[in-house]
Amino acid sequence: MGDRTIANTQPFSRAVGGRIHAFAHNGHIPGLDSLANPYLRPVGTTDSERMFSTLLALLVNASQEEGVDSQGLLSLERRTEIISAFAEDMRHRGAANFLYFDGSTLFAHGHRKTLPGAALSTETGLYLLESPQGEINSALPCEGIDAAGACVAQSIVATVPLDEQEWRPLTEGELLRIENGVVV
Repeated sequence: MGDRTIANTQPFSRAVGGRIHAFAHNGHIPGLDSLANPYLRPVGTTDSERMFSTLLALLVNASQEEGVDSQGLLSLERRTEIISAFAEDMRHRGAANFLYFDGSTLFAHGHRKTLPGAALSTETGLYLLESPQGEINSALPCEGIDAAGACVAQSIVATVPLDEQEWRPLTEGELLRIENGVVV
C-alpha cells in the first residue's frame, strides 16, 4: 500500500537508542494511523512503515520504563515478548508477515499470504532455509568463514521457496529469532 516513492521503499530503518533498526513487511494491515507514535512517525504512507513505527514505539516505551542492558537493548526475552504480542495484534488486523532487525537479532514472523483485495489466503506467508555452521550449502552464499575454514551458519527467510531445497514453511504466528545466521 502507498505510492511508489523512495519514502515507501522497504526495508525501513531508524536509528533508535544508538542502534539501527530495520523492518520489512509482506501483507496488508489497515487502520494503523492512530497507533503510530508521533516521535517515531512514518516518513512514507505505507501500512508497513506504520507497523514499524508502532513496534518501535512499544519497544521504546518499554525501554524507558524498564531500562536496557549495556548494549542499549531490553533483554532478549523481553524483546521477544513485546514483538510476539505485537505480532499477535497485527495478525488480528490483517496479513502480518514481517522481518525486524534490532541491531542484534533478526526476528521473522510468519502469518499468511495476502490475496488481491487484501483478503487472507490459507497459505503460509514465509519460508525458512537453514544451513548449519560447518556445512557448506552451495545454493547459499558463504558470507563468512570461521577459524576452521568452514562456512558460518546461514538462514534465509523468503516469501516463497526460491529453489527446490527443503524450505520450511513458518507456521501461522511463528516468531523466529536469528542470530549470527542461526535460529535460536
